Amino acid sequence: MSLSGPLSRLHCGVNTIRATLIYFAIIFSPALLAQDYLALFDEICDTVEAHFYAPEKINTVFRQNRAAQRSEMSGINDADVFARTVNELLSTLKTSHTHLYTPNDPEYYQLAAIFGRLPYIRELFGDQEIRYPSIGALLQKQGDRIFVRSVLAESPADSAGILMGDEILAIDDKPYSGISSFAGKIGIATTIKLLREHNSSPILIEIIPKLINPKQEFFEAQVASIRILEREGKRLGYIHIWSYAGREYQEALVDAISFGALKDADGLIWDLRDGWGGAMPSYLNIFNSKVPVYTRVDRDGQKAPWDTQWRKPVVMLVNDGVRSGKEILAYGFKKHKLGPIVGERTAGAVTAGRLFVLSNKSLLYLATSAAEIDGEILEGIGVTPDVYAPMNIPYAAGVDKQLEIAILTLVDLL
Repeated sequence: MSLSGPLSRLHCGVNTIRATLIYFAIIFSPALLAQDYLALFDEICDTVEAHFYAPEKINTVFRQNRAAQRSEMSGINDADVFARTVNELLSTLKTSHTHLYTPNDPEYYQLAAIFGRLPYIRELFGDQEIRYPSIGALLQKQGDRIFVRSVLAESPADSAGILMGDEILAIDDKPYSGISSFAGKIGIATTIKLLREHNSSPILIEIIPKLINPKQEFFEAQVASIRILEREGKRLGYIHIWSYAGREYQEALVDAISFGALKDADGLIWDLRDGWGGAMPSYLNIFNSKVPVYTRVDRDGQKAPWDTQWRKPVVMLVNDGVRSGKEILAYGFKKHKLGPIVGERTAGAVTAGRLFVLSNKSLLYLATSAAEIDGEILEGIGVTPDVYAPMNIPYAAGVDKQLEIAILTLVDLL
C-alpha cells in the first residue's frame, strides 16, 4: 500500500533523519590510537598487495616504500595525517583509481553512491540512501589554498553567487576542513569568506548546505546546465555532464536532443569536464547519422518525426579532470572525427577500480584491472584536444575561457 499526504511526508522525514544519523555515525566515528593506525596501515597495504592489478609494481616499488613508510607510522595519531601519508605511498604506484578516501572527503560519498548497489556499500550506510552535506561546488587545493574549480548548476553555491576561481578562506570563521565544515549546518545559513580577486578584500557569502544523494546532485546539475547560447545568429546548445556513472545521465542527454531544449539547436557543446567517468563506449552512437529516422504519420497525414540521434555539428569540451569512461568517449570521438575536442589533455586515468571498505569505515579505491581501448592504453597518456585551451582556475571570477573557445570553435563549424 502506498503512502500519501501527511503519512508520505512523515515517511520521507523519517528516512531523512535515518540517513542523517548514518552520516553522522560515519563521520564522527571514534578516533584511532597510534597502534590502530599501524594496524590499519598494514590492512591497506595487504589489500593493495593482494588485489592491485600490476604485481610487478608491487614487487619493484611498493614493498620497499611500504617498509620505509611503516617505520614512520608509530608517530601518527591524526586521521588527516594518516590519510595523507597513505596516499603518498599509493601515489608511488603511479596509477589512477588508487586512493584512500575518509568520511571527511566528498569523494567518499560520491564513490559510495556510484557503487551503492553493492551489498557491502549498502551495509556501510545501514541500507539507507547515501547522502552528504553539500553546497554543490567542486574544490581544488593548490598548495595551502582552496579554490572553487567548478560550480554545479542551480546548486546552493550557484544560487549564492559563488564563482569558479573563488578562493575559500573560511567557513563560519574556521578554515575549510572537508565535509566536517558543513556537518551540523544542513539547512542552516552558513557564511563563507572568499577571495575573488588576488590581493583584494574578502567577500562574505551566505549559503545553505543541503543533504543530498551525490548521484542526484550531479543529475540535477546536468539537467539545470542545459541551455541555448545565442551567438552570431546561431543557436548553440550546451550541456555539462559532471558524472557519467549511470545510464540516467545519457538518457537525459538523449531526451534533451530528441524533444527537449536542445532539439532545435544549430550545434552542440558537449561539456564533460570534471566529476566522474563511468560512461559506456556505446554512448557515442548518439552521433551516428546512419541510424534511420522514425516518423509517425497519423490518418490526417500529419508527420511527427522522432529522432534520438544528433546529426548536427558538435564540439566536445574536456580538461584534465576528464577521466575513465569519459576519456574513452573522448578517444572514440577523436578517432572517428565526430567533431573537434576543445580544452586540455584528459587525465590519463583509465583503469578499472574497485572499492574496499576498511575496518575503520574508510574506503580504499584500488585499480584491480588494466584497460585497453581498441588495443591502446590510455592510462598515463590521456587524449589530446584538437584545440588547446588552458583552464586557469585561481581568481577566474567565473570567466570560463575554455567554454568561450568552444563556442568560437562551434560557430566556425557552423
